[in-house]
Amino acid sequence: KGKYIGIENKTIRVCTEDKIECAKKTIKSVTDEREKDVIIVFSGASVSEDENEELRVFLESNYPLCDIGFVSL
Repeated sequence: KGKYIGIENKTIRVCTEDKIECAKKTIKSVTDEREKDVIIVFSGASVSEDENEELRVFLESNYPLCDIGFVSL
């Protein structure tokens, strides 16, 4: 309770107390930075613009070959 989880193919890959750290670790566990992929981040109302920006900077610097998109719900 009170933790964030990262899921891939119905399997919990990550469980942390910080939502941005959870997102980073989940993406790291399912994405190879040496390959071209598409990363789409879906975020809800509880995610601030600053948190989205932190994650965007992380993704752009660690996954330069990937196409990155954000969808706010």
